[in-house]
Amino acid sequence: LVIAGKAVAATNVERLVKIKDRAVEETRILNELEKQVKLNFQDFQALQKNFNKAMDDPDPSNGPR
Repeated sequence: LVIAGKAVAATNVERLVKIKDRAVEETRILNELEKQVKLNFQDFQALQKNFNKAMDDPDPSNGPR
């Protein structure tokens, strides 16, 4: 029974380590995605600002500002 108990404990430790490693990797991926979303939002805001400037210009022959 002692040997079986040690084997179960070792298996549980291995499982916990795998779960922790997976959680760390998922956190890293989520952080990367959050960073990309922020960058995309900044790009969108810049495009929106440029679009609004273009729409405010009554003379399209002026070209881009």
